[in-house]
Amino acid sequence: MIEREGKSTYASAVDLAGGTSLDDDPLGSALWLPLYDTVTRQDSTYRRTVKAFGAEARWLAQQCARLIGPDSAAVLQWLRRAPLDNGFAAEEVDADGRARANGGDAALSGLLAWSVWYAVNALGERP
Repeated sequence: MIEREGKSTYASAVDLAGGTSLDDDPLGSALWLPLYDTVTRQDSTYRRTVKAFGAEARWLAQQCARLIGPDSAAVLQWLRRAPLDNGFAAEEVDADGRARANGGDAALSGLLAWSVWYAVNALGERP
């Protein structure tokens, strides 16, 4: 945890010299922390950290992780309109959800389907 603007947030990386990175790692996102019971979705530090990432996630794995966090309803709405790669997951997407790179990813399609199921059925989110 680090202090930013007088409030605590989680750092995505810390080096041995004390340098920190606040950028979210798309493949090891801090957005997944509640799934691993590390923090609750309502934890104020977690919510501040997630809000700092913003909604501009270009990696579909980050959008899947956002389904676990406090912005899940917005992500569900975004997914309803996102064309992806002809309906299949793409590793990198634009702001509208169109594939930019590595489309037709079967494993990511499975993660996307599970994440939506979890957000709706386990967390009770509604688009």
